Amino acid sequence: MTRKTKIKIEPYLDISEYRNGFQVVSASIGFDDNIYILLIDEIPERINGTSVQSNTKNAHTYKVLTAGEDFVSELLLYNQRFNYHFVQPFQNDKLLLAGARTRFFNQDKYELNGKLFDLDGVLLKEILLGDGIQNLQVSKNGTL
Repeated sequence: MTRKTKIKIEPYLDISEYRNGFQVVSASIGFDDNIYILLIDEIPERINGTSVQSNTKNAHTYKVLTAGEDFVSELLLYNQRFNYHFVQPFQNDKLLLAGARTRFFNQDKYELNGKLFDLDGVLLKEILLGDGIQNLQVSKNGTL
């Protein structure tokens, strides 16, 4: 016998005041149990209407919201030309933004689709994560 139970789901966080002029790209939970929400000022066009581009024609502003039990912080990343799809905390003092796609031109030339930023929005390092990323999770020790 199947038993039906009604469950009322309440919103955890209202981000409407942070969305003004931005669109949500993705949301995830970090190893620190905080919620990480990636937003962009304008969703980039797709190539031929279907494929996601790795680099954008125009520079965009991204916003990273970090929400914990009793706080919401906001980080703006201006003049970004890479098409980010995911954000995760990295080693407590950095953020890893990643694009789902990257292009390989030859053995010595390829796009680096992982970008490590400090919590002030300064780009620290670029890394290659690979092509066709569907999801991203970083452990407390930095394992992807």
